[in-house]
Amino acid sequence: MSVYIFMFARSEGMTLTDGWYEHMICRFQNLGEMMTLGRNDAAISPSFLEGLTLEGPIGHTVRKIAYLARLPTDEHRLKVGISWFVKSAVDSVTTIQSTVAKVVSGA
Repeated sequence: MSVYIFMFARSEGMTLTDGWYEHMICRFQNLGEMMTLGRNDAAISPSFLEGLTLEGPIGHTVRKIAYLARLPTDEHRLKVGISWFVKSAVDSVTTIQSTVAKVVSGA
C-alpha cells in the first residue's frame, strides 16, 4: 500500500495553521476500474482478479454493490440503496406506461 502526501493551498474561508499549506497523509489502494456504459450496463475490472472484466447487467450489479460496500456507514448504504431502488421502480413504471400508451394509441 502506498502513502501519498498532498499539499492543500489556503483558500477562501479555510483556516490553516501558520502558513499557506497543510499536509495530509492518505493511503491509496487500487481496487480496479469501474464505469457506467448506459442505463443498466457497466464494466468492472477488479485489480485483485487479473484479467477479469465483468460487463453488461452483471457488471452493473457488481458496480452498485461495490459502491454500496465502500460507503462509510450503514445509514449511508441504506439511504443510497433505497434511492437506487425507488429510481429503478419509477423508471420501470414509466417504461410500462409508455409501452401501454403506444399500444392503446396503435403506434
